[in-house]
Amino acid sequence: MTHRLQKRQIGSRQQRATQRRGAVLVAVVACLATFSLIALTMLRGSLVARGQFRSEQHLRQVELLIDAAMARANARIAAGGVAAADDLDETISLPADEIVGSVAGQLVLDGTAESDGWTLRVVASYPVEGPWAVRRHRDVQLRQPDRTLSAQVDSPTSEENVP
Repeated sequence: MTHRLQKRQIGSRQQRATQRRGAVLVAVVACLATFSLIALTMLRGSLVARGQFRSEQHLRQVELLIDAAMARANARIAAGGVAAADDLDETISLPADEIVGSVAGQLVLDGTAESDGWTLRVVASYPVEGPWAVRRHRDVQLRQPDRTLSAQVDSPTSEENVP
């Protein structure tokens, strides 16, 4: 009987060791699953942040394009190169190598004549096509420079020269 008792004790020791190894294996698998979920969540967060950064970058590029188009139209008006509102209407395609981006952009200027100047609508698209395209517009009133008023202000009157 002692021999049988010894076999049972040895068998139960092996069974307990196997159970312990199984419990450790389950704990390791649970830890790996937890770490994998954490890593996937961090990866998803970084992809969302990258998309937001790209959108903000494209939005900033659109704002710069609109500012440049308005400055160009203002300079043309100040130089006297605009005789009618149709002279402000144009579509400008900007290849990627002409702007700081890696994709092409587009500007559409639409001018409307008014009694004291022009109303200019600038629509900028960057990139022109694609899933992350940003399109914004800005309407602005451009006043025609009054050359007679500026001439009167620049030349002193005879009363101002009297001591």
